[in-house]
Amino acid sequence: ICWVQITKGQNTGLMKYIFNGKWEYRDSYNNYPSDAGSMNCFVASDTTLYVGMQYGLYAANINDNIKDPSRWVKIISNFNDKINSITKVNNELIFTTPTSIYKYDIEYHTLDSINFSKNLQNANNVMFENGNIWFSDGVKLFSKQGSEEFDFLAKHDITDIYESENQIIIATKAGFLSITKNTIGGFELARHISNSPSSGKFSAIEILSDGRLVGGS
Repeated sequence: ICWVQITKGQNTGLMKYIFNGKWEYRDSYNNYPSDAGSMNCFVASDTTLYVGMQYGLYAANINDNIKDPSRWVKIISNFNDKINSITKVNNELIFTTPTSIYKYDIEYHTLDSINFSKNLQNANNVMFENGNIWFSDGVKLFSKQGSEEFDFLAKHDITDIYESENQIIIATKAGFLSITKNTIGGFELARHISNSPSSGKFSAIEILSDGRLVGGS
């Protein structure tokens, strides 16, 4: 099964695809509790979908009728902030609100704020890589590992962050960046700008097994 986030006008939701020799569309889902607001992000894990909404974090079992809004459960009852991006690491969800980063333990139902020294305005595109938490804020890219923090300037708004072998790929509205760790533990950044402005605004990226980069614009 493959889940894809879609946006049509003011409505956001999920599309489900099944692989049967080729990828086939199965259904769309955009019915959520009325007090949840609009959907901003999601992560799938086994039979559970976790969605970051305008007013909190919700989850549903894919074996239930998830077109029924009542099947979506708010899993942090007293948390009503807008969730911009989310990822799952083992038994934890790491997610961003516009101004903060959090981790939520699924088993023990505990929520903790991740300390970060910079003031954030629109934290987004969170991604976990080998102990490193990567995320963006407009044109800025941040990395946090333990007490260490790094920041980079992308020049253009960041739209996606992807982990490839030994490097991080960052999609922007004008080309993409690649970041590699050098032999002394520092980071090296390279900028790659498409020759065609019409194809340089990447909204999604993927690295294929043979090393080719595919960018959707």
